[in-house]
Amino acid sequence: MKKILTVSLALCLLVALVASFAINATAEEVEVSVGSRFEWNSQVEGDQTAWRASKGKSPDGLWKYQYYAFNKDVYGDLCYLTSNNFCWNMTPGDKGVGYARVREYGSNFHPAELADVVKTFTCPSGGTVSIETTIRRAFDWVTGTGTPSSFAIYVEDQLVYPTDGSEYATITSSTDLTIDPVEVEVAKNQRIYFRVGCVDGDQGGDAVYMSNYVTYKSVNDTEEEVTDNTLSQNNNTGSNPYDNLTMSTDNVVNEEIADKVQSEKEEEAKTSSTKAPVKDDEGSSVGLIIGIVAAVVVVAAVVVVVIVKKKK
Repeated sequence: MKKILTVSLALCLLVALVASFAINATAEEVEVSVGSRFEWNSQVEGDQTAWRASKGKSPDGLWKYQYYAFNKDVYGDLCYLTSNNFCWNMTPGDKGVGYARVREYGSNFHPAELADVVKTFTCPSGGTVSIETTIRRAFDWVTGTGTPSSFAIYVEDQLVYPTDGSEYATITSSTDLTIDPVEVEVAKNQRIYFRVGCVDGDQGGDAVYMSNYVTYKSVNDTEEEVTDNTLSQNNNTGSNPYDNLTMSTDNVVNEEIADKVQSEKEEEAKTSSTKAPVKDDEGSSVGLIIGIVAAVVVVAAVVVVVIVKKKK
């Protein structure tokens, strides 16, 4: 009996120890030092299968594809995959919001009439960062159709590019434009938004090719609790609680939907986490491990009680 009891306790301790290591490994934050350079561009992704399976997020969890509906001041995730497009929902044909999409494995960004298409970076640490972008039209505006594309960079709601205070830069050429690096102070968890839009409400032919880079020039432990301004969606299911958020070009706003959006934003603000982003599914993995450990401990306790009773 003593031998069985000893073995049972030893197994419990072993499982708990392994789970502890697994939890620590899963919850490990992204390491940042001076010179750390972050990007998520098609030329370094390489694997189209991985891009399709990414659910619109980079492997390290720092980058993701979004749209910005500017007449509602709200961001939403582009997490639905159709062919080689990440889009707002499974039928992205309407020009109001649904046409915002990312395609060609992360290099081609196409805005909608009432929504910019966005690549978002969440800062894993505070410090000074250098923000770089190379961008060009999918074809030359002069020989193509539609109006020029717009481009702007925001840190949260602060415009940091164009640096002259203009609302956006105008992109007209199919020749690469390398934008001068922009250095800004950031706090941990702050988001950098690379926003591509259309000019004068005409999104025809406004796709651009874009690569983005964030490099740390200095690192500190400054942390900021950031209100999440993102509408949550069910990845790749085709169902979306905001399917009725379609916006027409006459800017008519459905007040009931607007109230629902605001309520969602306020609720998410109350529950948003201040933890640094980590690899996807961290929360579910940690919860599963903890659940397994708890179950093992309970079973072991029952076994011990039974053995003790039998011994008596």
